[in-house]
Amino acid sequence: MANIFTHFQASLLSKPELAETSKPLMRKTFEKTERETKDYDKWKSSSKVASMLLYLSNECQRHLSFSGKTHDGIDFYSLPKSRGFRLHPALTKFPDAHVKHLFDFLKERLLTLDYHAVISETTVFNRADYWIETIHRHVVKATNETVIGGFDEITIELLLKDDRLCTLRLEATVLDSEMPRPTDDFAQLIQLLPA
Repeated sequence: MANIFTHFQASLLSKPELAETSKPLMRKTFEKTERETKDYDKWKSSSKVASMLLYLSNECQRHLSFSGKTHDGIDFYSLPKSRGFRLHPALTKFPDAHVKHLFDFLKERLLTLDYHAVISETTVFNRADYWIETIHRHVVKATNETVIGGFDEITIELLLKDDRLCTLRLEATVLDSEMPRPTDDFAQLIQLLPA
């Protein structure tokens, strides 16, 4: 997740034809630097992981118990074929670095729950008013039909605007079903995330 904001900002200012907002400026495989990998391994063995997962679990339970009322730093949503949450780091006590590590941890943990990796990519867009949007994305799919909650695909996204962290999003989707999943299936999935 090296700093690509400066590179693309300079490119856009010198080449206005690159400023089309619907086409990505770049799409590549998601990669971490050696330093980011070391920091992640250190974070993963700390108590900070449990703290963040407890926060997710508690807020998910609050969402279910109190008609959607949760802390300002997180939003849960339920659509007919998907459930998810959006974490807003600026409104939580969690440092950006920890949220970036959580992005990788969620993927790693889902791979232990009968999911397999499909995509890990970074996509960069130029948006209106010359700001750069970077989306780091992991997509995992179920290896069999008996996965927890029956969700076929889970997408985890980390959104940065001008290299500043905006949101972490996790969305679990049912692809091949006529029946929507109950909301508590998503809560069950969240409860399984702690190692």
